[in-house]
Amino acid sequence: MTTAVAKRKDQVRSQWNAQGSMPLVERIKRWQDYVRGWWNYFSICQQGRGRLNALKLLKAKPYHLKQASGSVGTWRLALSPMLQAVLDNARLRQWGLFVLSDFATI
Repeated sequence: MTTAVAKRKDQVRSQWNAQGSMPLVERIKRWQDYVRGWWNYFSICQQGRGRLNALKLLKAKPYHLKQASGSVGTWRLALSPMLQAVLDNARLRQWGLFVLSDFATI
């Protein structure tokens, strides 16, 4: 078993740990959020057309759109210069998201 699988199993076990003093309703809500997050990650992020449509909505340049249909995985694509150019810090701030550099002090 890989360490990634073991980590996911530990996360699932911690969600359903009966020793915690969490009400069942809250435990179920957290579980639903966890499963929904993974479902969205695997159903949306890993589809080439989903990437292409998302980049079109972000008004990416045509040469950026070519990279969306490649066989590169989601994590590797996240490090690409194309995605860094399309999802820059200014756009993230525009959506109301925090950028780590905002918290850095010199």
